[in-house]
Amino acid sequence: MALKELAAIETRISTIECMLQQAEIIEDRDYQIVEIGSTIAVKVLPKGDIETYTIVEQKKQMHFKGKFLIIHQSQQVYSSASVGDEVTVDTPAGTNFFTIKEIM
Repeated sequence: MALKELAAIETRISTIECMLQQAEIIEDRDYQIVEIGSTIAVKVLPKGDIETYTIVEQKKQMHFKGKFLIIHQSQQVYSSASVGDEVTVDTPAGTNFFTIKEIM
């Protein structure tokens, strides 16, 4: 049992080291447009609920816990979206419509 736990811990350490090697520091963020790494507050249409998401690349999705929107190469709607814009996001559960309320 201890060997299995040790192996699991070593695997996790290796995964984290790989993530750190690929990490990019974003120094000059433009809070006027949505980009990878942005945290946004959106109004879900038509219900009107406000939800918060972090925008991540598809390859990084497994490393985040919590709510996030995955940006696929074909889904570049966020690269120029700003507060007040309505955007459409295709998910496995269907198409969602949002209005961007805040970029954090």
